[in-house]
Amino acid sequence: VSLVAYRTRQLQIAHPNVGFAIGERQTWETHPDWQPTRRALETALVAYDWGECLTAVNLVLYPTLSEILLRQLGIVADTNHDQLTWLLLSNLSIDAERNSRWSAALARYAIAKRPENASVLRRWVQRWSPKADEAATGLAHLLAELPEVGRDVETTMTAAKAARERVLSEAGVLPAIG
Repeated sequence: VSLVAYRTRQLQIAHPNVGFAIGERQTWETHPDWQPTRRALETALVAYDWGECLTAVNLVLYPTLSEILLRQLGIVADTNHDQLTWLLLSNLSIDAERNSRWSAALARYAIAKRPENASVLRRWVQRWSPKADEAATGLAHLLAELPEVGRDVETTMTAAKAARERVLSEAGVLPAIG
């Protein structure tokens, strides 16, 4: 949070007319490309079943969205010669990878203790993956529309799905890939 707050303030000072630190809530609540992400996250966070919430957030949404908001946006920042943002996002991406490893290990443990948990996790993954893909599509469009050098929607979507599949494979929920 501190990294994001510091960088937001730096960007606000450097680009005072762009709207950094003053319009994020309105963008989150109204911009069409953010709505699938908002809907998916808000729905996941009120899932009644703790296991479903954990699966939805940690195994499906987090790896999918982190790939876009940290790695793919980082690539865009680097391509546009914004090395500071690229470095910050790269650092946050390392934390996201650690979180995904922890989540995959927890799922493997749950499956090892009760093998029937695998089918329960798969069912939840099937329920939440379309929501994650819809959210990823909106964010991919945002990256594609950046004023300088953006990122191709298909490239972003392929990377987001691959990131999720890696985590699910490590979790023992999908067969190993590649």
